[in-house]
Amino acid sequence: MDRIKGHSGLYVGREPDNRSALWNLIPAKREQLERVDRVWRGGVMDTYSLEKLDGWTPELNPPADSPLFRWRVLAGDVGMSRAILS
Repeated sequence: MDRIKGHSGLYVGREPDNRSALWNLIPAKREQLERVDRVWRGGVMDTYSLEKLDGWTPELNPPADSPLFRWRVLAGDVGMSRAILS
């Protein structure tokens, strides 16, 4: 952790996930650098926001009860996934 503490970071977040309420819990100063479209066969599939983060060092192995531990459900029944993982 000492190697990354105090350095700027780069956040790459898919829109609209990059505007999650979770950011209200994180004391990082965010500066938008760029927006990038992911294009497939001429159509925009997703847009990503690239942001510079300052003033915060992330916990790289957050505990299971941390809001930073959760991941995005990609497929399936959300209720079923939570029940299996509990």
